[in-house]
Amino acid sequence: MSSSLATLFVFVFALLLLTQNAISIDYGAALTKSLLYFEAQRSGKLPRNQRVQWRGDSALTDGKDAGVDLVGGYYDAGDNVKFGFPMAFTVTMLAWSVVEFGQKLEAKNELRNALDSIKWGTDYFIKAHPHPNVLYGEVGEGNSDHQCWQRPEDMTTPRSVYKIDEQHPGSDLAAETAAAFAAASIAFRPSKPAYSYKLISHAKQARIFIYFSTILSIKRTCIIDENMRIKATNDETYANYITSDTSGLGGVRHMFSWDDKFAGLQVLVAKVNNMLGANSKRMSYMVGFGTNYPRRVHHRGASIVSIKKDRAPVECKEGFVKWFNNNEPNPNVIEGAIVGGPDLNDAYSDTRGNFQQAEAATANTAPLVGVLARLAT
Repeated sequence: MSSSLATLFVFVFALLLLTQNAISIDYGAALTKSLLYFEAQRSGKLPRNQRVQWRGDSALTDGKDAGVDLVGGYYDAGDNVKFGFPMAFTVTMLAWSVVEFGQKLEAKNELRNALDSIKWGTDYFIKAHPHPNVLYGEVGEGNSDHQCWQRPEDMTTPRSVYKIDEQHPGSDLAAETAAAFAAASIAFRPSKPAYSYKLISHAKQARIFIYFSTILSIKRTCIIDENMRIKATNDETYANYITSDTSGLGGVRHMFSWDDKFAGLQVLVAKVNNMLGANSKRMSYMVGFGTNYPRRVHHRGASIVSIKKDRAPVECKEGFVKWFNNNEPNPNVIEGAIVGGPDLNDAYSDTRGNFQQAEAATANTAPLVGVLARLAT
């Protein structure tokens, strides 16, 4: 998946733009594309209103071997694994965007699409949390998945499932998922109060702080997540934890990622170049935005011809020979995807094998949605 540094780069730039007078870029178009990207990342049975038409249904038996329905959710990046941690981070960021900029999204006719993107994630999390102290955090496995280059619709790799419970704790995953539930509950409160109540019930029912968390790892939970839980529950316990001298939340952060978002509070002191074209290469690192953007994104589904154009299955190794290793642009433009981006010298190599720079991930695009909504109006 793309580096946490890339995620910081995107988020730092996004918030910095709020203090600048950059008006020459069509942020409305960028906003629309950013939300389209999440439809390209969908796993499971696609809905009738699916707009990214080169995708098809996939992974329709996820969880079956474990006796649980884990169909749905999002593929993490350019691979076909569903990682609960970055998915929860993604949903938290999308929900935060709606909570902060809901009116701006509505003004651009994108609020419904933003809520749909959140719900695709939270519907999956509800399935992944079948019991108070059980949370499924991964479907598929990175090592075997990375041995193949296949469309999600053709997957032949194992769809192993992994969970945390009282015997197998995972505080970061549990805390981020609880934050996603809580943030989404706020986002849905005006339009779907019953669903909002269901989400906050899951956040509370998980009993994160009793069963999964340890003092060491809970210190890494972001103050943003805690604020979402405070707003959603009105529980002063969370507020007291944040203001406590012993919480250990302060200090310098070197990255902004799904397991530590504290840098979001320190972001306005940073100075970076613009993920939309105002840089030395005049390159947009949002796919499909502008005329000069990455054409060979490290993404299985985008780099292989759509199953709707060629239904012949792509076998595990065949994908590398026929699609990964060729130098042609991807046959499918995965609009709105934010790639890893340039290196420290502002250089970018547009090749699929350069996954550090050329891979996109949901955690890269999600923090940008709300800011684009703000800038577009």
